[in-house]
Amino acid sequence: AQASPRQRGIRWAPIPGTAQEQFFDDDTPNAHLLFQGAWAAGKTMTLVAKALKLSAINAPLPIIWTVPDFGHVLDTILPVLDSADPDTGELWFLAPDQYHYHRTDHVLTWSGGGPIWFASAKDVQSIAGANVAAALLDEPGRIDHAAWKNTVARVRHPGATLRQTAAAGTPEGLNWLSELFGDDRGAAFRVYHMTTAQNVELLRHHPGYLDQVA
Repeated sequence: AQASPRQRGIRWAPIPGTAQEQFFDDDTPNAHLLFQGAWAAGKTMTLVAKALKLSAINAPLPIIWTVPDFGHVLDTILPVLDSADPDTGELWFLAPDQYHYHRTDHVLTWSGGGPIWFASAKDVQSIAGANVAAALLDEPGRIDHAAWKNTVARVRHPGATLRQTAAAGTPEGLNWLSELFGDDRGAAFRVYHMTTAQNVELLRHHPGYLDQVA
């Protein structure tokens, strides 16, 4: 059995009793998961943790992560991967010597799992390709439906331990995803909702945040 990210020494953990925990812990095979969170609900951090978990579980097989554009990896995902506990200064996820992101090939390799192949939703046709064990999508409201379909179509590797698709985004602009994850969704489509007020870790460090965004 492969070690989970937490067993690999990753310190981050979802907030107990919230959608973060439910989304992260959901190991339903062949499911499509959506973490629908308000601004500052911890969506990207939770999706990073989910990615490392799926990568570890399915190692050494690759997984794919579709983003609005490759700049999103540099501007959003890698800073979260490098983020630290504000109380202790200890890294939440990985130290610099535990992973490498190849900026030309757009592949992230790390010490605890298989490779993570990034794909840009700006080039929908390029997303199609070889089988992978699992897939992730960040900010699906900013990508075309065809990018979703091409991403999901790749999650069919016969050797996968847990085939799954996981996405995270704000409620605004979920467009075509509103139909897939609406009230009439199929059993394989599972949605988790979280508000900013439920992110108690954020509010502990920034108690006036809700007043600032009101």
